[in-house]
Amino acid sequence: MRKLFIPLALAFLLMGTACQNQSAPQTDEQTAQKETPKEETEEEPMSEEEAFAEAASGPFEITMTAVPAKKLPFDGRMVHGPDLEEATEVKDIKGTYYLLRNQYFSEGRHYMSLGYYFWDGKEAKRQNIKHYDMENCNFDLVSKFPNAGFQIADQDKDGEAEIYCFSQLDCVSDVSPTNLDLHVFEGQNYYQLAGNNKVEGLGGEFKPSDNFKAEEKIFNYASDIFNSFSDKVKAY
Repeated sequence: MRKLFIPLALAFLLMGTACQNQSAPQTDEQTAQKETPKEETEEEPMSEEEAFAEAASGPFEITMTAVPAKKLPFDGRMVHGPDLEEATEVKDIKGTYYLLRNQYFSEGRHYMSLGYYFWDGKEAKRQNIKHYDMENCNFDLVSKFPNAGFQIADQDKDGEAEIYCFSQLDCVSDVSPTNLDLHVFEGQNYYQLAGNNKVEGLGGEFKPSDNFKAEEKIFNYASDIFNSFSDKVKAY
């Protein structure tokens, strides 16, 4: 009996030691490796152009394409003078719209015009038209449709494109803020922010026209465009 007891006791003792080794806690080095958090990558902030482009995204596809005047489905040149070279075609959930920007001289007077039309597949139905003119400018005539800020968006996410377009017409004798208007076209609606551009810290002010009754989202978005781009629109 004594000869069998010692080997068995020794065997149980060795088994207990092995179990303790298997359940031993992890080393500090192993614990540290697991608890070390992963480095978080910082996202770069969006530029103004990227932020405005994001506003154009929505549940409906909206496109904007430049179209030569000769390829318009209607004769825009007859409506807006002889010098129309290009128009902008916008397609949204309602159909196809055309925005015509043109300026020309006639009988000593300088004209600028914005024509906005809906194309139903057969004829162009005028939604809005805006005219400017100036005569007898003895200084520097500033007459532009600045491309800064010219874009489409769908800020209210209703599938109807909003077209944002600047116009600039003034007669100045030095480098100073000039008249600058931001036009907003959406469906049959038209809104306008009238003001001036920013030059060397001066200007950059605007006020909504009396008929600006757009949703708050569109007004805020238009205000952001004016504030962001008014210093990029140069006087000359």
